[in-house]
Amino acid sequence: MICPVEIAHEMSAFVARLAVEVPTTLEDANQFLRDEYIAEFNRRFRIQPTQPGSAFLSCRHQDLDLVFSIQQTRTVARDNTIQLGTHWLQIERTDWRGSLAGCRVLVHEHLDDTRTIRYGPQVCRAL
Repeated sequence: MICPVEIAHEMSAFVARLAVEVPTTLEDANQFLRDEYIAEFNRRFRIQPTQPGSAFLSCRHQDLDLVFSIQQTRTVARDNTIQLGTHWLQIERTDWRGSLAGCRVLVHEHLDDTRTIRYGPQVCRAL
């Protein structure tokens, strides 16, 4: 097992080394991490696994865009709208429910600045 004190010492040595070899650009910093630091860190702290196989589990979520999004709960107003900051979004009528007024919906804000509105498993469209 790796001792937390040893990791703290390693991190302070890393900071001291960066003070001497200061990367001046993001590219230089990434190259330093790739070419020198990661290999040295792995050499010092790598341990053999106690069991064969992979420790990774398969992803049970079908839509990772929904998982990796900023999620906010909103209550739908009587006019079938929700407010996000200074913006109001009108939710379209659905075949499965006349109005979502009073319902709590989950708004997903994705990395590409798009939004998905969900009511349970249903996806709602905004106008």
